Amino acid sequence: MESRQETPALMDTAAEFLSLIGLKELEHCLFTETLAVVATGALPSDEAKGQWLMAAQWAPYKREGEPVQNCILVQVRSRGWHDGVLGSSTLKAYVTPQLETLEQEEQECLEVKNVVVAVAESQCQSFSYSQAELRGLLLEGASLLLLRVLARRQTVPPGLVFPAIDNEGYLCTSSYSALGIQQQAVGSAETEVFVIERAMHTSTGISTVWHSSFLPNGHLVRMMQVGSLLMMLLQDESILSKSGLTGSLNQGQVQSYSTGGKRPGTKDQTYLDELITIPKGSRPGLSFRKLWAFTGPGFLMSIAYLDPGNVESDLQCGTVAGFKLLWVLLWATVLGLLCQRLAIRLGVVTGKDLSEICYLYYPKVPRMLLWLMMEIAIIGSDMQEVIGTAIAFSLLSAGRIPLWGGVLITIIDTLFFLFLDKYGLRKLEAFFGLLITIMALTFGYEYVVVRPGQAEVLKGIFLPYCPGCGREELLQAVGIVGAIIMPHNIFLHSSLVKTRAIDRSKKEAVQEANMYFLIESCLALFVSFLINLFIMAVFGEAFYRQRNEDVHNKCVNSSIGHYASIFPTNNETVSVDIYQGGVILGCYFGAVALYIWAVGILAAGQSSTMTGTYAGQFVMELRWSRFTRVLFTRSFAILPTVFVAAFKDVSHLTGMNDLLNVLQSILLPFAVLPVLTFTSLHPLMQDFTNSLPGKLLMALITGLVCAINIYFVVDFLPTLQGLEYHIPLGLLLAAYVAFIAYLIWTCSIAHGARFLARGHHSRFNFGVTLDSSTLTGTR
Repeated sequence: MESRQETPALMDTAAEFLSLIGLKELEHCLFTETLAVVATGALPSDEAKGQWLMAAQWAPYKREGEPVQNCILVQVRSRGWHDGVLGSSTLKAYVTPQLETLEQEEQECLEVKNVVVAVAESQCQSFSYSQAELRGLLLEGASLLLLRVLARRQTVPPGLVFPAIDNEGYLCTSSYSALGIQQQAVGSAETEVFVIERAMHTSTGISTVWHSSFLPNGHLVRMMQVGSLLMMLLQDESILSKSGLTGSLNQGQVQSYSTGGKRPGTKDQTYLDELITIPKGSRPGLSFRKLWAFTGPGFLMSIAYLDPGNVESDLQCGTVAGFKLLWVLLWATVLGLLCQRLAIRLGVVTGKDLSEICYLYYPKVPRMLLWLMMEIAIIGSDMQEVIGTAIAFSLLSAGRIPLWGGVLITIIDTLFFLFLDKYGLRKLEAFFGLLITIMALTFGYEYVVVRPGQAEVLKGIFLPYCPGCGREELLQAVGIVGAIIMPHNIFLHSSLVKTRAIDRSKKEAVQEANMYFLIESCLALFVSFLINLFIMAVFGEAFYRQRNEDVHNKCVNSSIGHYASIFPTNNETVSVDIYQGGVILGCYFGAVALYIWAVGILAAGQSSTMTGTYAGQFVMELRWSRFTRVLFTRSFAILPTVFVAAFKDVSHLTGMNDLLNVLQSILLPFAVLPVLTFTSLHPLMQDFTNSLPGKLLMALITGLVCAINIYFVVDFLPTLQGLEYHIPLGLLLAAYVAFIAYLIWTCSIAHGARFLARGHHSRFNFGVTLDSSTLTGTR
């Protein structure tokens, strides 16, 4: 090896890239493959025969006087005939997870037949490098691993250049670039492969270039040196069959990874493993066939806007403020749409959901805290579902099913939703569409029966004012925002959009997907707004400022008079919840109204199960099975709820619903700030980065959410009596503010304040994606 004074320093892009490679990612890059050495069309095929074997696996590495290191052992063996000469080579390299080579040995041999003595002579040469010689260099073994990382990410950062050593042992540079997605023959089929160009540039100006083609699951299927008459092709049928190409090998059928079917390389056949094919169309304008193909994720997302917590917030607003706060409901839904739009763009552009991007960028402690916050939000959502379902069963059975019994019944629906997605994504979407339809019909029925004044309703929606409103109305307005936007729903939506087959190698396809998903989300949230409007208008018309005594007397003389005792006989304004709301409807409009209300609440409770059950799959930091994860969160939801239901009355149960709405609002910044951070990160989103007006608007929304939370805290503190409450609350508040400040700091770095970056947080200046379905070309 050439003696040298100094190894060239890594460029910023290369150094940053290496720092972001994690152990979990490398687990998927270990391989064992056999490729055939064949001739290109310019060379007769019988003149080139041989094999190229590669393997990479974890192995211990021990150097004298130092502890054992766990690293990756990369081994390559090749052997083949060309022009009557048998050539073979071996490579053995120990590489750290940061792609630093600890030791590498190479050997090349040629067996040339001696015509004089008629025997074969072996001519070999060996190379051996130690860590001291290799520090800062990227050698062949590490390069093979690097190619796998790039292949699985299916993106190559611009300007990815490393110092290396050429075949003669001289210093050179090795650069990597993406040639994009191409159609190539694999076996007897044409399929999509991701092609990476690796070029080695010597000081003499001579460059050697290789093109390597990879399947979406990371397997190498073709490698050749540009200008050479030989190339390596994967012909291992077991690997091809695992990649979904068995049928094409046996029957000559053409298959493609970009359209429909199951995602390659997955084991659990759940709904997220299914990709919906998008029909092709060349005509300009909106295509309803395409819109139908994209329809689904938005309606699944909109379910979180219709859970029992939202229903209770709606009816309380109607009872307290009449139609005066309908405009708050409208604009809270618009704010929710803006947040969901960011989740859509992140999932569509990067091919990764929000939790996976958080895993890449945030250090472990903040990442664990984010996971904890989202798990708390999911548990809160589970509790609201449990409360809503228990109350619905109690109303439907006329009290024969106790509240604690209804809570226990929710265990069954948990198991039901765990296995529902096995029947296909479209059936799952249709089922939740049915639940939304049930809510629209039941609450719409109540709207038709009550017949609120349409002019007053329209005035309340479009005129943002609240004459005569005080502290109570303000609390209700703030509660609407907290109930409408759920933090874990942003994580959920960013993953749901990945279930459509999008060609991310084409910027136009990504733009089209963003447009159709946004249209679908607008339609879905419009439906959810109408349902919430129905509830708020019904209670605003019929029960605005009603007195307890009037309601009590009305119930006594109705067909459900046994419920009259839940309303005291005083002149105070009636205070309702989802339980009392159904009873009041039954007292004033007949028992049918009560039962239809209960069916709507049951549908709301069951639909919100979906948000907790499925969102949990995308925010998990721990490697648990789906069943274990849902059992964990549902246990935390059911135990306190069944305790309150068994030993307290229904008012305490619905009071928990109010607290859970406040909890969702408090946790909302832990979803809004990360999604704003990553959608504003230009190296990650490229041409789809948030515009300046979009950044300002989302910053204002984030500020509004934080202001609402401050108001909640300021309003809540005077209700506490005693120092023993103020000290722990003060500590929690300090930790909460510190974490919010941290997220704002990282968000500022992503927005261009690079001078704030320290240590690992410099990664917020760098773009990474690693999903095997993420394609390049959006830059």
